[in-house]
Amino acid sequence: MYVFKVLALLFCAVPLLAASKFPTYLQKCKNDEHLNACFLKSARAGIVNILKGDPQLGIPQYKPLKVPYQIVLETKDLKLVIDNLKVVAPVVINDAKWDTDKRNISMKVDFTKIIWDYTGKLDGKFLDQNVNASGNFTHIYENGWGTHNLLYDIVEIDGEKYGSINGGTSSYTSGKITCMFENINDDMQQLINKNWEKFDGLFHKDIEVLITRLISGPFKAIFKVTPIDQLFE
Repeated sequence: MYVFKVLALLFCAVPLLAASKFPTYLQKCKNDEHLNACFLKSARAGIVNILKGDPQLGIPQYKPLKVPYQIVLETKDLKLVIDNLKVVAPVVINDAKWDTDKRNISMKVDFTKIIWDYTGKLDGKFLDQNVNASGNFTHIYENGWGTHNLLYDIVEIDGEKYGSINGGTSSYTSGKITCMFENINDDMQQLINKNWEKFDGLFHKDIEVLITRLISGPFKAIFKVTPIDQLFE
């Protein structure tokens, strides 16, 4: 779920873009032995501005992050429908690497608190107990970290070579998760929060896939308009 904080990292790539097309707060890096150190430095410096949104880059505001489509997480016994998701995800970028030989971009972030707010519906069974709730839901993820890896190919379009995201993985761990559901009985609310690790575990893999999808989007947009050789100094 800090799937969203993780979303912040995705913009690490932006500081590598050509200065003629991008704001001064973004730094280009040389594709040499110092690339990763420069990449990490530029990611940390540029992310604050990137998360505010930048029409020039085609990046919307990410404070908060707004997900414009419905998300459905479902297991054999339980279904969670998420609409109008808003995420506040301040993160600290601890590592960022760009391997141009393996065509891999990787990132690691830490966070103290990530907040999800959304309109939701929860229906089914949790720990053999019936559960049904709908309304305004909030999830708070505390003291965790996430890792993210994106893979890309090089494709040629009109004589220029561009990056093209072709896969990726994400993982996350949280020290604690607190869930607040509207229109749910107190006993079930307490049961879920007492067993938050089991509740998170039901949807964990699907959320990691969602995180990868979210962080891939901006990279796809950047690669689409910027030839690969212009990403570096």
